[in-house]
Amino acid sequence: MAVLPKVEYVRDSIRELNLNIRIVSTAGAKKGIGSFLKNNKQVTDQESHIYFSSYGAKTKIGRLFSRMWVKAQLVLYLIKNVKKEDSILIYHSLQYIWPIRIFKMIKNNKIIFQVEEIYSDAYKKFSKYKKKEMNFLSNGDSYICINENVQDIITGGKPSTVLYGDYRIPPLSPKQIIYRKKIKAVYAGVIEPTRIAAETAVNAARYLNENYLIHIAGFGKDEDINSLKKLIEQINLELGYIGVIYDGAFQGEVFREYLQDKDIGLNCHSYSDEDLISAEVTFPSKILVYLTSGLKVISPRINCLENSDLENFIEFYEGFDAEDLAKVIFSTSAKITNQDSIFSQIELLDKNFKMQLSDIM
Repeated sequence: MAVLPKVEYVRDSIRELNLNIRIVSTAGAKKGIGSFLKNNKQVTDQESHIYFSSYGAKTKIGRLFSRMWVKAQLVLYLIKNVKKEDSILIYHSLQYIWPIRIFKMIKNNKIIFQVEEIYSDAYKKFSKYKKKEMNFLSNGDSYICINENVQDIITGGKPSTVLYGDYRIPPLSPKQIIYRKKIKAVYAGVIEPTRIAAETAVNAARYLNENYLIHIAGFGKDEDINSLKKLIEQINLELGYIGVIYDGAFQGEVFREYLQDKDIGLNCHSYSDEDLISAEVTFPSKILVYLTSGLKVISPRINCLENSDLENFIEFYEGFDAEDLAKVIFSTSAKITNQDSIFSQIELLDKNFKMQLSDIM
C-alpha cells in the first residue's frame, strides 16, 4: 500500500519532464517458489522495465546465493548499459551498498537517492550499519527525501527535495456526513504488537459512543489479526453495540473506494522514548492517502509531522493513549474542514516537487 503509489508518482513526474525511463527491478523469486528468467519489457516508447533472473531457493544458503546472483546481475547491467549522460535514481536500500560501490569504481554517473527511511536509525537490528549507511548515502549527487529531518541528516547541502508521498488526488465522492447515523473513523495499515496502532484504534471505541464507528483495514500475521479480532469482539460485547469492525485488507483503487465513506483517518502508532527516533526519519504514508481521499486526519504529535508542510491539516493528540485519541476523535468530528484548502496545499506540494525534481535530475 505504501511503496508502489509513491514509486508510480515519481515515475509519472519524471515522464512529465520528457525523460526516458528504464526501471530496473532486483525483486527475487519467493522462497521455495520456482524461478524466472531475465525479462525486458518495453512499456511505452518512453519507458522500459528490466527484471533479472532469480530462483526461489528453499535453504538459507541457497537464498543467499540467489540474492548475490541478483546483485551481480545488477552490477554487470549498470556497467554495460548505463551511458555517460544517464542519471541513476536509486530507491535507497542497504542491499545496494556493494553493487553501487563497485559501479562507482568504474563509472561516475550522477546518482540521485530516494530515501524513504534511514535504516540504521529506524531499526535496531541495522544500527550497527550506521557508518556504512551514511557513507553509502554520501555517494549521492542529489536526493529525494521522505521528510525535512532526513533532508538535514543526509544531504550535506547537496541539491535535494522533500516528497511526503503520492500527491495525486483521485476523483472523490462528496462527503454525505449529514445523512449518516455514525461518524466513521478508520485505521488503515499494519496490524502488529509492537507499535499497537490497530489496537489503540480499537480501544478508542471504549471511550466513544454509539454515534461513532471505528473501522480497521489492515494486514499482518494471521496470529496478530486473529488476536485483534478477539479484542474487537470483546469490546463490542462490553459496549452492547457494534463500535468496531475489522474490514480486511485493501490495495490500490479498491482501497481508495473503501475510504470514500469514511470521515476520519487515524495514524496512531505508539513509540517509546527510545524508539521515537524511528518516527523522525520516516513519514507515515497513510497521512497523504487520508488527506487526498478527503478525510480529516488524527495523529500523535511527532516531530516529522509537526515540521511538515501538512501540519495545519492534522489534528494532534498528546501521548499514545487510546482515551486521548478518542477525545480528539470527538473534537475533530465537530470541526468543519476546508477540503479545498487541503487540496490546494497538496497541489502546491505537487507543483513544487516537480519543479525541484527537474533541478536535481
